[in-house]
Amino acid sequence: MIHIEIIAGSPRKPSLNWRVAKHLHDQMQQQKDIQTGLIALNEITIPFIEHVWKCPDEAPEALRPIAKRMFAAQGFIVCTPEYNGGYSPAMKNLFDHFPKQNKKPFGVVTSSDGKMGGMRAAQQM
Repeated sequence: MIHIEIIAGSPRKPSLNWRVAKHLHDQMQQQKDIQTGLIALNEITIPFIEHVWKCPDEAPEALRPIAKRMFAAQGFIVCTPEYNGGYSPAMKNLFDHFPKQNKKPFGVVTSSDGKMGGMRAAQQM
């Protein structure tokens, strides 16, 4: 079984991006060979980067459950809104806290109410 974390990258409530990530999560949970989790950045507060957490125990205690999930994930689906022509700063802040996620596959999903539909965020990702 493969373990994939879906990350809803908007800190806003409510969020179109969260709805897209939730739908994707619900659909993937129906697959028997995939274990999925949903990390919603509108439900947690990640401090600004001070140092990289090289293992879950280095994360602040309140964030260790998220850190354990990030290290345990075998792949990620990154759902980001388009913020001022780019991807979510909250998403960048989350990934900046962890070492490079080498040899883990990433999928990119974008969402936007604008006419570009998240295309510029996808280009940056």
